[in-house]
Amino acid sequence: MMTRPSKGLSIKALKIRSVPNKDSKSINVDTKIIDEKKIVETKVLIDCGAQGAFMDEQFTKKHQLLLIRLKKEIPVSNIDKTPNRNGPIKQYTQLPVKINVNIISTQFFISHLGKENIIFRLPWLEMVNPIINWAKKPFKLIPE
Repeated sequence: MMTRPSKGLSIKALKIRSVPNKDSKSINVDTKIIDEKKIVETKVLIDCGAQGAFMDEQFTKKHQLLLIRLKKEIPVSNIDKTPNRNGPIKQYTQLPVKINVNIISTQFFISHLGKENIIFRLPWLEMVNPIINWAKKPFKLIPE
């Protein structure tokens, strides 16, 4: 895993939410992470309660993704307000993500996510503006 210094990011704190169930406002979506050398297929948890786009630290190590050091660590807590097992966020990565035919450049904060590889949050949903039927859980992105 390679790291490089960041150009500057100013975020005071983040909260991770990883509790997908039929009652929560979350769904899993098949996606592809596009690295310079490879394409990695995985599922993404899309969760309205999370406050950042997160990628699991073990997932980044397994796929040898380039990580960028933050100039200032970001405190992070889990949805139950306990500190995240990895402590503050120290790194991020910026990678294209392919969902259906759409490719979206996404910044991911690196942390421990338990059984999830990737979690997208509300600001990401606002940016891509997908069509979601929360009752049946289909997820569609409209090509631009």
